[in-house]
Amino acid sequence: MKTNLIIADFSNIEKTYLGNKYQNVIDLDATTYAYTDIELESLNIEEQKGLKRSPNKDFPNNYKKLLKKPKRNMT
Repeated sequence: MKTNLIIADFSNIEKTYLGNKYQNVIDLDATTYAYTDIELESLNIEEQKGLKRSPNKDFPNNYKKLLKKPKRNMT
């Protein structure tokens, strides 16, 4: 039986490094699924921080669905 593990952590703890180093690790930022601000799409995630944003009514269910997908389909 396959076991999955979700690690939720704070920023600057090398999640991206871990995701790049291991094939079975996904570095997935929930921020893009938690908000629906189309007018902010031209800004990167760092530029969006601290701005007033609209919550996504589908969050966290939209994020949970993404977590269940195989890694090859997450691009």
